[in-house]
Amino acid sequence: MSSESDSDGAHAGTSQSDAGSASDPGSVVAGSDDTEADDADDTAAEAAEEDEVAAEDDAEDASADAGDDSRDSTGPSRGGSKSPGSSSKDAGDDVVSERDPAPDAPVEADEPTVVSSTPARAEAASSKPTGAPASATVTDVPAPAAVTPQAPKRAPSFLAKWLGLGAQNSGGDPIAPVAAPLMLGTAATGRRTELRATAAASPAADAAPARLFGDGTAENPDAGLLFGNGFSYDALTCTGTTVCHGGNAGLLGGSAGHGYNGGNGGAAGLFGRGGNGGDGLPGGNGGNGGSGGRISGDGGDGGDAGISLLSATAAGTGGDSGLVGTKGRTGKAPAPITVGFPRSATYVTEGNGGTRVELVSVQLSGASATAVTVNYSVSNVSGNQYKATAGQDFAAATGSVVFAPGQTSASIPVTVYGDTDYEPDEAVFVQLTSAVGALIVRTATDGQLAGQSNLVLNNDDAASGIGMTLHLRGADAATVKREFDLMAAMNVTWVRIDIDWSAVEPRRGKLQWEQTDLLVQEAVAHQMNVLVMLGFTPTWAQSADAKFLAYPRHSRPKDLTAFANFATAAAARYAPLGVRSWEIWNEPNTTLFWPTRPDATEYGNLFRTAATAIRAVDPRATLLIGGLGPAYDTPGAEIPPAQYLEQLYSNGAAQLADGIAVHPYSYPHMPMDPQQRQNGGFADLPELQAVMVAHGDGNKLIWMTEFGAPTGTSVNAVTEQQQAELLLAARQQVAQWNWAGPLMYYELVDGGTNPADGEQNFGVLRQDLSLKAAAVALIEAGPFRRTSTPSTAV
Repeated sequence: MSSESDSDGAHAGTSQSDAGSASDPGSVVAGSDDTEADDADDTAAEAAEEDEVAAEDDAEDASADAGDDSRDSTGPSRGGSKSPGSSSKDAGDDVVSERDPAPDAPVEADEPTVVSSTPARAEAASSKPTGAPASATVTDVPAPAAVTPQAPKRAPSFLAKWLGLGAQNSGGDPIAPVAAPLMLGTAATGRRTELRATAAASPAADAAPARLFGDGTAENPDAGLLFGNGFSYDALTCTGTTVCHGGNAGLLGGSAGHGYNGGNGGAAGLFGRGGNGGDGLPGGNGGNGGSGGRISGDGGDGGDAGISLLSATAAGTGGDSGLVGTKGRTGKAPAPITVGFPRSATYVTEGNGGTRVELVSVQLSGASATAVTVNYSVSNVSGNQYKATAGQDFAAATGSVVFAPGQTSASIPVTVYGDTDYEPDEAVFVQLTSAVGALIVRTATDGQLAGQSNLVLNNDDAASGIGMTLHLRGADAATVKREFDLMAAMNVTWVRIDIDWSAVEPRRGKLQWEQTDLLVQEAVAHQMNVLVMLGFTPTWAQSADAKFLAYPRHSRPKDLTAFANFATAAAARYAPLGVRSWEIWNEPNTTLFWPTRPDATEYGNLFRTAATAIRAVDPRATLLIGGLGPAYDTPGAEIPPAQYLEQLYSNGAAQLADGIAVHPYSYPHMPMDPQQRQNGGFADLPELQAVMVAHGDGNKLIWMTEFGAPTGTSVNAVTEQQQAELLLAARQQVAQWNWAGPLMYYELVDGGTNPADGEQNFGVLRQDLSLKAAAVALIEAGPFRRTSTPSTAV
């Protein structure tokens, strides 16, 4: 007989075989007369009095039977029908508790069944397991509140107290109908899962053995009362997004079942392992592991949290072990799926014409179970980078890319237009504007913000154009901006600045970049190419005899390693801003800038050291032999540029250079006037180019990094109008030489106001930034255009 009929029959005094019970008016035989009905009523009353006496006698002997009945009162229900002894007044006629009432609580036939329950430790968000019969559904309900019984409750046996016996829920922990166990810890808390049957039916005659032994099933996951394994759900028995909790094991032996889709693992009885919690669904938490056997058994492992698209999810905790055993491990909680650029910049060659599409890679941090959509924009808003021009260098655009489930990489297309203009490397700004199904993050580590990257168009055109040497001389930011505005009006595309080692690092290790930062940042803002002249030695790096020189800072450094360190620092600071061109030292072929006399071998060593250091930072850097000055027939004081270049080829330094920088002054004569007084002036440039051709460097350009004439009253000075004519003549000649690089005038602003000092009057602007005739002529001349095909792309 089932546990339901055992307990109900003992306390209600009824039997399943009594089809015509007094509490069942529907069992009265039709057609009986009033006398027979009265006799039946009298008989029923007498039977009730006898049953009441029998119940009192049974109560005296109940303590002797408590140990035998304790398991029956705590085992899980296996049937879907209501007990025959229960009254039709019971709330929810079709609900049967998964756990039976305690045997020591007498229940009157006409009163509701009382279930004393302490909630389980592991909360179980129960749902119907896949594959359950149509006649039953699984629902979650809170544990019912205790109801005071009609008769006093008997104290549980000592054995029951000691073991802490109690029912177990599919959330994985015991529900104890008795007080907290004396030896095994406190009673657990939680919720119960109940089975609601749509049609009441009496259990089969052979139901009792199945309830004591046997494994759980998908429909009824708990094992038999004494022995059996709880049911473990898997992808076949728990489909879709159903959350399935593992079944509890038998009291005396068996393993608890595993949960699935975030369901909790079942709990073991006295012996056995708790079930594992199921891994969470996408965006869901992992299930908790079930408790191991109270005497001996490992706790079940917690399930891993589901992959989350937008926020973190929680992993399941491991189940507790018994007196002997190991607590289950806590599951893993994966990070949210993110999307970003694997690189802060993608570099491509600009090209000399036509239209093509370049691709910028985008990546997810991991595969997503659902599609991820990422929106983007392509523009020229790119911070401190040189900006490409929309419609001229690239096509501005917006769009989206879609990652299919499981896909982790995609590309953003950018349309690029090639040209033949020499210009800085330009940046096209690519930004991830929003995403559905992923978080936009920064994946690069070089300062770019989240979801930002650049497509850098590397210039592949020959260097050309008009430039200007600019000395800061203490000017403030507003003045510097005004100077750059005026250069832009004069169609200047290059600015040559000094990075004076002696000014930036007057004390070893104390670098002061503020002045050069101002110039470089303004050049970037005006989209101008920058040529850096790197040179001049601070006091701490000079040789001992340098103090006897007229210009000690012009002396070569005593330690080339110190100069290499400075070159590295300068390149690291300005290469990311687009500075690519470097002129190493100034006029090393003259005594003025290489005292006490020029030496091509010594300079060759310095050039090699600096070039190696800068290229280690920026492999695409352009390195120029320091601007070779004209010789004025002063024996030993200068070496003519062509002769000095031959010496540099002999020691191997010239071959390392990307081009040759020269200062071909011709004043007071016009550039190509054969009567010019200098050896190595403008008219001698073809001779210098012949030396390069002879050494196989005919494809390298000659950069004219200083050219001009002083106005004022000094010897060899020219008028302002003559200055304008001289500068325009040089510009016209350079446009005809295919081996000529940029032409840079010396200089933008007068260095002083003394007209008798030629060095103070080379500017095309006066000290107050008013325009001389040369500035006006450059404005009117318009943009520089070559009239010959350049010989190189350097």
